[in-house]
Amino acid sequence: LLIYPRIRRGRFFDVNPAKAKQRLEEAVALVNTLPKFTVIQTTAVSTDTSTAKKRLWGIGRIERVIALKEKIGATALMIDVDILSPKQQAELFALFRVPIYDRYNIVLLIFKLFAKTKEARLQIQLAEIPYIRQQRLLSMYELHASPTAFHVDAPTKSKAVKLEVLRFREQHLRKCIKAAVDEKAATRFGEAQKNIRTVVAVVGYTNAGKSSLIKRLHLGLHFQRY
Repeated sequence: LLIYPRIRRGRFFDVNPAKAKQRLEEAVALVNTLPKFTVIQTTAVSTDTSTAKKRLWGIGRIERVIALKEKIGATALMIDVDILSPKQQAELFALFRVPIYDRYNIVLLIFKLFAKTKEARLQIQLAEIPYIRQQRLLSMYELHASPTAFHVDAPTKSKAVKLEVLRFREQHLRKCIKAAVDEKAATRFGEAQKNIRTVVAVVGYTNAGKSSLIKRLHLGLHFQRY
């Protein structure tokens, strides 16, 4: 179930219907890019003032979304915002009891799926670390929320130890990325060296015997006259 929060200020919405529709279609395309994800229904739910507040909707709207989720049998919800705050994600997971995604989660999953090179896979792992550390890990201890709500592994150590592990992992990934980049550059240089051709130009006045000299010197090498 894909939900588009329409920001309302009094009687007016921040985004006109055409732009809202365009954004919704874009979000559907993002989700459907993932092989095991399918948007079965979309809905726009009004929210007052901003999507940055702790609770996106009042109890009445939440109950309507829960009823819709159960009616269509949705197994996950995507909230069409760039990134949910830890408090929002924890609360929505507690209310709906299914995985909650935002655009950041979906885009990261797409990158993981289509990353083909070693460097790309390492870059994605590196990109996850600030997300886990700043947006999620600290909040799991502050909010006492399930790690599942944030799409991260369950912490088995204390907060300080876990943060130290993340710091070492970040350093390790940066070294691995540098090594992968250097390896790729060396491979390309080696391939270029294999295909390199030596080009020699013979310059002289007309009728000075350039062609005769080249024919005498070259032994089966490519000779082209300009």
